[in-house]
Amino acid sequence: MENENFLMFKIHESNGEYLKVTINYAFDSEPTIGWIKKEKEVGTYARNYSPNEPLNFYEEPSFNSKVKMQLNEYLPDFYQILDCKDEWALVKLITEEKTYQGWIEPKMQCANPYTTCN
Repeated sequence: MENENFLMFKIHESNGEYLKVTINYAFDSEPTIGWIKKEKEVGTYARNYSPNEPLNFYEEPSFNSKVKMQLNEYLPDFYQILDCKDEWALVKLITEEKTYQGWIEPKMQCANPYTTCN
């Protein structure tokens, strides 16, 4: 279990190249608040587990925004977080066939790689 004690982030805001986060180990640490650089290792997982539940990638962080892309299958891959606004995340996912990028809504994000966020 020691090797699987990964870092968990809660993103509070974005400022240029940095994210203000609460960070702690998943199993055994007190949270710390601070700024981290936006890097490819900061990300989330998708929650579109159901077969008929597509993952929408919006142009802007709003339901009133246009859906620019849609992923119609669940991929248990890591989605890099490029930016955030409120609880929306601007993400990028690169697969063998295609690159997906856009804003995903809060309820479609799951920070834990070992469980579903139902």
